[in-house]
Amino acid sequence: DAADLQNYVHNMFDVVYMLEYLEGQSIVKQLDAYQKMTALRKIENKYVKDPADGNDDYATNVVKNLTEDEAKKLTSFDSLIDNNI
Repeated sequence: DAADLQNYVHNMFDVVYMLEYLEGQSIVKQLDAYQKMTALRKIENKYVKDPADGNDDYATNVVKNLTEDEAKKLTSFDSLIDNNI
């Protein structure tokens, strides 16, 4: 029924979040800055005019390589989130 499906999906996301956390912990604890630069990318929003109505609120994602300084800031799981990794 619907409640079982909701519970299943909720638990599935819990597993995905836990795996992401463990992967992030492994990366920040075991890789040096140069390895992080190779393994990770930074995702940023780029705001452009919407071609349909000219509104400036249209955003797209831009994926960028990390600089050495950015990679050195990645020292905890929270730093991955704070730096848009």
